[in-house]
Amino acid sequence: MAILLEDSLGRPKPQYENTAGTDFEAWKGANGHGNVRSSDGQLITVGSKDDSAAADHTVSASVVAVLKAILRDVGGSGEGIDELLDRMGEAVASPDAHTQLARLQAIMDRIGDAVEEPSGYTLLARIQVLIDLLNSLVDEGNVRVVQPKFMGRKSFASEYDSAQSEEVVVSPAAGKRIVVKAVTITTDAASGSVKLSWGTAGAPIAVFFAGGQNVLHMTGVEIAGGVDDTVQLDTTTLADNVFVAIDYEEV
Repeated sequence: MAILLEDSLGRPKPQYENTAGTDFEAWKGANGHGNVRSSDGQLITVGSKDDSAAADHTVSASVVAVLKAILRDVGGSGEGIDELLDRMGEAVASPDAHTQLARLQAIMDRIGDAVEEPSGYTLLARIQVLIDLLNSLVDEGNVRVVQPKFMGRKSFASEYDSAQSEEVVVSPAAGKRIVVKAVTITTDAASGSVKLSWGTAGAPIAVFFAGGQNVLHMTGVEIAGGVDDTVQLDTTTLADNVFVAIDYEEV
């Protein structure tokens, strides 16, 4: 059985029992520090420390420095542990910056910025930022911005009650070409035809033969003409009524 160690006056000394449980060994140190050794025999010092050591996590006697040593002694290593413990040390050195009050103050400062300069925080301002970004993509020329399906489309619609021959119904702006997206033709004629074609080469865009049906409706098409090419209308329905509508883009 292990027997407690006593000093010359019969008082128990600072001591600990060995791992075998067969004896007590004195715990020694100096200047208020108790000496503890790790399994590899390295000395670890814990005990009193001055204020500078508590505030400065780089001082060897600080809490964070001691934690680093303990973690390494039990097998921990690497920059991740050092970074974590350094952040703990920063919190010890500057506790005000790590309190919930400090974080709340940071949020209040951002709110203050919004009050002083509200235009930068409005929905309109954020939309303007998005518009500016899209414009920059277009201006650079190497990025294609896909537009919504019907953005930029134009329409033509007209009614006729007499025969038409090479009647220009749609003309593009100078240097542009027309892309037909949809066509609607209807007539009360019992015979004859209604034809839309390109003005330069006469290539057909749509042809409607009266008598078999009373409406022609084409959608989901992309029929492109040449640069500066017009759309012409020809009818052989005489005085019967004809209605023509064209949905197109200029590109």
